[in-house]
Amino acid sequence: MKGRRNFLKSAALLSVLPAISLEAMADNDSAAGAKFRVLTANIRVDLKEDEAKGLGWKQRRDFCIEVIKKYKPDLVGFQEVFYQQAIDLRKAFKDYYFLGYDGPEMAGVTEYAGIAKNPLLIKKSRFELLSVGSYWLSETPNVAGSESWGTYRARHVNYAILRDQVNGKDFRFINTHLTTKTTDTKVKQVAMIVADSKQYKERFPQILTGDFNSSPTSEPIKLATDNQFIDEFKIINGTQNAEATGHGFLGEKYQEVKGKAGNRIDYIFTRGDIKATTCALIKDKKNDMYPSDHFFMYADMTI
Repeated sequence: MKGRRNFLKSAALLSVLPAISLEAMADNDSAAGAKFRVLTANIRVDLKEDEAKGLGWKQRRDFCIEVIKKYKPDLVGFQEVFYQQAIDLRKAFKDYYFLGYDGPEMAGVTEYAGIAKNPLLIKKSRFELLSVGSYWLSETPNVAGSESWGTYRARHVNYAILRDQVNGKDFRFINTHLTTKTTDTKVKQVAMIVADSKQYKERFPQILTGDFNSSPTSEPIKLATDNQFIDEFKIINGTQNAEATGHGFLGEKYQEVKGKAGNRIDYIFTRGDIKATTCALIKDKKNDMYPSDHFFMYADMTI
């Protein structure tokens, strides 16, 4: 991980400057006070075993998209996105950039290939896209689909550097999904993300979303917070782990059914000159159907 090239080799500078009118700004709920809304959304991979239970992507898709649209996000960090899900999300969110799915490791893949992606959704009318990139959480971060430290599935990071067209400020949006393997493996993965973030000036605004498969008191999360990443849910709500996010499609009945409390494993972190004014879980359901086996989380940000 020496130098900036290891992390930025895959970045592509894009000259994209969509027009934005004063009327459009006035109509945008997130424009007031230069706030914008960030979601982290583990949508649950498209599995045949879920479909047999009535919980598959085809059964949940429309409601999942409906819930995300309801909360009017400016940015979304997705986790657990498979090929067909990526197609569905692109079609549903045409006013957004959908970035970070296609790559050499996915060439010709039309079904499950052992890699679930973490795409970024970015509202075109709000942000100018300056650059994008990705790297793999492994000892060879520039090798697509690479794995290290005993993971059974490749994990990666997608990011974009954006300019807020309301106030002209630049910031970085990062999204990931850590392994479910050992704590030591997750610590190594977080260490890579920390090292990457430190290439930027200390006060440069950064947002990190994702499913960390780690509780708020765990070593991987402590490593992040010890290195200036702020757990906005904890800061806003004054609690470490009062709310579980992974719920296995049981929602708020998880503890009753399982006989134990769940863990909050989904996060919205900030670093640098940026903070959240609101951070909460999304618990919408329809006829006992949840959009995913995770509660989504949102935060309203100011830079």
